[in-house]
Amino acid sequence: MRVFLFRKPALGDTYMPAFAAAGYEVTSLPALEDTLLPDALEPVLARGGGAWEAVIITSRRAAEAWIRAADAVAASVGALDEPWSAVPVWSPGPAVHSVFAHASLPPAFVPSPAPTAVSAAALAPLILAAPPRSSRSGDAVGAGYRPYLVLAGDKTLPLLTDSLRGAGRAVERVKVYETREAPGLAAAVRALPPQPGWVALFSPSSAGFVLPHLEAAGFRLREGVEGRTRVAAIGETTEAALREGGWRVDAVARTPDAAGLVAAIAEAEGRQADSNL
Repeated sequence: MRVFLFRKPALGDTYMPAFAAAGYEVTSLPALEDTLLPDALEPVLARGGGAWEAVIITSRRAAEAWIRAADAVAASVGALDEPWSAVPVWSPGPAVHSVFAHASLPPAFVPSPAPTAVSAAALAPLILAAPPRSSRSGDAVGAGYRPYLVLAGDKTLPLLTDSLRGAGRAVERVKVYETREAPGLAAAVRALPPQPGWVALFSPSSAGFVLPHLEAAGFRLREGVEGRTRVAAIGETTEAALREGGWRVDAVARTPDAAGLVAAIAEAEGRQADSNL
């Protein structure tokens, strides 16, 4: 069974080996090109973490922007008023923590890992249930909570920040990257053989670029079409965006990682096999 992964393999990529080990014929194609914008983050990092309740980073690209900004700041400032290591960082899945683990930053610029969740939206109840980082009096925000620093891209959905604001928490978003369609994506899709199998999508923005190209190239993606190529989503946020756009979603990873995606596709294939008996 052929699986097309619309993502750029990262250093130490686990997706292609996991699918190959499970017996799938796997191809990975970059769907997005990101431009990091660390300059806006540098003055925030230079002031230290004392003003913030927590950092929220929901993508690998945002974590990479933090690393680049922190490298620049660490080379030009002395001791921070309060190190970022005293501030928790919330993120879905292991990708963000992996970026920090492989970086060579001074410890004062590495926020402390907080519990993870399967999606950005699922982080909200965990964050809201956490006690305040301190019990300082006189805070402007309810119950002693300081503002949350959210690193976002130009296409990052506001589901998590809306939940926090709806609960009365203060949030400041800093745009640290911009996302565009990867150069050559349309030509790469046209070169693929349109056949039954799977396409796996890793974000709402990549889905918005990829699926129209697939349909234009002859892939059958719509429900009820015989010989249809099935669609898998890395998590609930991507699934919701796909369904909102009118696309059928056949599998959703329970965890946003290679093992979760392989398991979701294998389970969906098992259900189809049972229905054909």
